[in-house]
Amino acid sequence: MKVAFYTLGCKVNQAEINSLQKILVKDYGGELVNQKADICIVNVCSVTVKAEKESRQTLRLARQQHPDALLIATGCWQKRNVSQVDWWIDNQQKELMPDLLKQKKIITAVSNKKNEQQKIEAIQTGGLTTSSLIKGYGRQRNLKQRIPIKIQDGCNNACAFCISRLLRGKSKSRSVNEIIKEIITAQQEGCQEIILVGINLSLWKEKNHRLSYLIREILALTTIPRIRLSSLWPTAIDSNLLTLFSNPRLCPHLHISLQSASNRILSAMNRNYRHSDLRRVIKQIKKININNFNLTADVIVGFPGETEKDFLITKQFLEINSFSNIHVFRYSSRPGTIAQQMVDQISAQIKKQRAEQLKQLNQQLNLSARQRMIGQKISVLFEEKKNLFWKGYSKNYFKVYLKSKKNLNNKILKVKIVDLLTDGLLGEIIS
Repeated sequence: MKVAFYTLGCKVNQAEINSLQKILVKDYGGELVNQKADICIVNVCSVTVKAEKESRQTLRLARQQHPDALLIATGCWQKRNVSQVDWWIDNQQKELMPDLLKQKKIITAVSNKKNEQQKIEAIQTGGLTTSSLIKGYGRQRNLKQRIPIKIQDGCNNACAFCISRLLRGKSKSRSVNEIIKEIITAQQEGCQEIILVGINLSLWKEKNHRLSYLIREILALTTIPRIRLSSLWPTAIDSNLLTLFSNPRLCPHLHISLQSASNRILSAMNRNYRHSDLRRVIKQIKKININNFNLTADVIVGFPGETEKDFLITKQFLEINSFSNIHVFRYSSRPGTIAQQMVDQISAQIKKQRAEQLKQLNQQLNLSARQRMIGQKISVLFEEKKNLFWKGYSKNYFKVYLKSKKNLNNKILKVKIVDLLTDGLLGEIIS
């Protein structure tokens, strides 16, 4: 059975596809291929108009590369005006996909190498929905070095701009035992770093326990060298969480789901924090005094009603607090969201101008942050070689290059930063 995977969007999508890939390869004898698969699974994203466009493009690519495959679409996608896929499987059924394939005899038919007509009959009599679409983004890469671990799905908040909560449903958390078991398995397979991911990571809970409890359990019950957190709401960053960064296994990097620093816009977005909360969080982070602690953020520009003053409040907040990397999103109207019905929609030209301003600021802040790293001695997990240089990531999430003839794949090495490169840092091994 030849299987191809594509994924698009957030780290949750990546984690889900990674899990499906493991199951179909290890438990069902699948062989990963780039061309002419028997089964092609694509995981789409609908968070922005751009993501939907890329999803449609990837769907066409998947069909071109795998013309005779059973094309399965899954993920966050509004099921409208879609075609070309054989099966649509929504997020709630995604984890059941291997069982669904087995029940409908697709896996058996393919793995036994029955003729094409029998395969087609098995697909047509499957009885699952065939009226929707999905898509992914490229072939699933080798995630041995760093693996996303999904701990939570869905969201209970009602942000005015967000479509993910409508497509993912209410927040659901995986148990501590289940998460620990997956991490230990990854560890045994040689993984050096796990990334805790969720649609809203901040909402993870088990009984009365919250995220900081889970992290303490992971630190106590596993020996994985690195534990990294994906995007967090500012309200989840408190003293209970921050004290855990004293453990060197917890990577000193926080990616904050900021979106805006203007009280007026935060209120319109229906976010449950204000500018004063953001200042308090930054103050708490600085107070723990962890060397080379790195802050990055997501920001939306051009939300309905955003004035120049609102925009400048956000820009100034980012600049004052030295975020090293800003993911800038132009507000994208999504069907079914509150913001779509708001008056004072911002023109595309103004959105573009504000996005460009933040991108220029980001270049300045990122350069300053990398300059501060020169002379620092840090650990780097190396992942791949390009030309003569190995590329990897520091614990505080800077891209680091190192020239070496040795095989550094999946190795964590102590490195001294000696210079800047266009998109990262140049290091040398400390002897």
